[in-house]
Amino acid sequence: MNIPFKKEIKRLLDENDEWVEETYDIFNKNSKYFINLVPRPRSSSKRTDNADKTLDLDECFVYWCLIRKYKLKNILELGTRFGTSTRVIRCAQRTFFPDSQTKLYSCDVNKEYRYIHPDEFEFIHRDAKGLFPHFLKENQIDCIHNDAHPYDLIKLSTQAAIDTKIKIMTYHDVSRPEDHPRGSCIKNSFFLSEKEKLEINSNLPFSGIADYGHWERHVICELFSKELLENNFVET
Repeated sequence: MNIPFKKEIKRLLDENDEWVEETYDIFNKNSKYFINLVPRPRSSSKRTDNADKTLDLDECFVYWCLIRKYKLKNILELGTRFGTSTRVIRCAQRTFFPDSQTKLYSCDVNKEYRYIHPDEFEFIHRDAKGLFPHFLKENQIDCIHNDAHPYDLIKLSTQAAIDTKIKIMTYHDVSRPEDHPRGSCIKNSFFLSEKEKLEINSNLPFSGIADYGHWERHVICELFSKELLENNFVET
């Protein structure tokens, strides 16, 4: 059975073959609810994929493993866009916790979602920077899924998660170009001043991202260890 990231999932989640294979079987049986919305693992040019803010199919499976392993019943997603990842996450919650109360919040400055029904989640229509830190103190949150790219938002949300002891933080688009075709991490951008990072910020056109990269990896390095600049995307 060719299971994506099997070796990495076993090691990082401290699980065995049987657990990963069972989770993959559950994932495949339920993927009919979103399989036509998510892309296969991407081509070398993400501009051809037309789904920049969406988990690809292999990444969806990794996220299902996280939800099952850590019982992520209350999730905050930053960056809704069309709601594809939102639907994948909600499907996982309902699959693994059918008899439990679960909550999925998703925040975006634009109301564009179309692939998930408004009754299935709580959409927060605002700049996500206004959520922190009070939102984490007022609501039980098990995981923050960060798929919005402004430098100040990533830093603010990550620090707030650390301060309120959120047990799981996930980030989309954090890799070095040599490891994965998306989420470019331009290492030299780490050494820009905070003022420069805020001026450049994110949600840039593709040319800007090519010059500076996404900010997720840089923020993680600032808060934890500069050595993470050198790690591959699976490790991170």
